[in-house]
Amino acid sequence: MEEYELDAFEAVVKPVMEYLAKNHNPHKTLIITSDSAQLVEALATHTTQEFIPD
Repeated sequence: MEEYELDAFEAVVKPVMEYLAKNHNPHKTLIITSDSAQLVEALATHTTQEFIPD
């Protein structure tokens, strides 16, 4: 991405990130596509690198 594209992206997402931080718990995630936005909450998460080949 070009620098101006990164700047434009940051200008769009920072207010959304601030909204999430002020209005929702850290378990919520916002997924935005060109035709929808979903606010989802993780009930359980387990992360592992065990099955990822080197």
